[in-house]
Amino acid sequence: MRNRLWLVLSVLILGIVFVSCSEGEVTSEDAHITLKSVTFETEEGVQVKDVESLHISYFEFNGNAFSNFPYSIDNFSVDQPYDYTIKAFDAEGNLVASVSGQVKVKDGGSIDLTATLIVSHKHTFSSSWTSDENNHWHAATCKHDLMSDSAAHTFGDTVTTTKQATCTSSGAGTQTCTVCGYVKGVVIPALGHDLEDHVCKRCGKFIPFIGATGGYVFYDCDADNTAEDPDGEDNLKSDVCGWRYLEAAPSDLTDGESDIFPFGIYIESYNGYVQSVYVNGTTEYNEANCTRKGIGTGKANTQMHVSAMGAAGEKAYTNTARTATTDKYAAKLALDYSITVGETTYDDWFLPSRDELYLMYTNLKYARLGDFSNSYYWSSSESGGLYECIVDFQDGRKDVAQRESHVRVRCIRAF
Repeated sequence: MRNRLWLVLSVLILGIVFVSCSEGEVTSEDAHITLKSVTFETEEGVQVKDVESLHISYFEFNGNAFSNFPYSIDNFSVDQPYDYTIKAFDAEGNLVASVSGQVKVKDGGSIDLTATLIVSHKHTFSSSWTSDENNHWHAATCKHDLMSDSAAHTFGDTVTTTKQATCTSSGAGTQTCTVCGYVKGVVIPALGHDLEDHVCKRCGKFIPFIGATGGYVFYDCDADNTAEDPDGEDNLKSDVCGWRYLEAAPSDLTDGESDIFPFGIYIESYNGYVQSVYVNGTTEYNEANCTRKGIGTGKANTQMHVSAMGAAGEKAYTNTARTATTDKYAAKLALDYSITVGETTYDDWFLPSRDELYLMYTNLKYARLGDFSNSYYWSSSESGGLYECIVDFQDGRKDVAQRESHVRVRCIRAF
């Protein structure tokens, strides 16, 4: 489809003939030609802006070219066809259209010459690339909203790393288009663990796994015994402590009626007073005969509590007034716990120390393993005669609770 633009030119092309005619030739001294108007039509997709700048600066008649007006033509004959060519140029002097034809001049008459010129346009494009996140192209420099050589980016397989990926965290990098140089950011996936015996060869981290009883094994002392990441004061090693792994029971302890239990208050007469005391029977903490908080101390802690408060709970008071005792206190329940798998019974369970309990939170609960509740859990580590260390499994906060409180229990075993 063409767009039509009218441009009326007030250009008078006057032919004045001062010749004598040979025999048989008809001439006219008064005939003249008026270039009355030119119609411009544009090719589809071409935008002709600043039409006023288009001008007719070339007129060829009868093989003679004229650029200045008026002009004269020799040997002008009536009723003889004459060829003409009209050319249009833009403001920069570029030819944008031309038209050719024939015209006859009648004796004593005049011709109003009207021509239609089809305006063509040669688009020009930048040699530099323009791009977005998906494609690149050469943009038009001729004020038209066009592009050439549009294509999708070609990145290849080369990635320049700007942030290294780790086993658990993604990295970052860039890729460059091999055609236009556009640079895009890329995510480098986390590497994942390369496990050997449940320990990553790349980062050294121990990865929990399902143990023999169906619970998660959440700790390996041989995988966590470097100076940079010690596992307690003794920096445990299996060939020294006699065990390597800690395994959590598959579920919280329950007696069929309740899943929360008191710790039990150990009360003795000391220095003339009947009062709550440490497992050593005094109000003075002594690491040698009291419970501890570190990894590897939970089993001994549990045995100390049961030894102090009794297998039947005769000194496991449920209140400081000593009006009642219970045999269903946390440490005793943990020692009595057992699981039978096939023909094997596992009865080596105990109540975790505070740090062992916290490891269950960081290695299991935080990783959404082990089916833990968003609740407090008892540890076997004392915090005074009346208080016991606990861990909040909603956020991992270490805290203490009065020993008469009812709290959840998750047993562990070492092997």
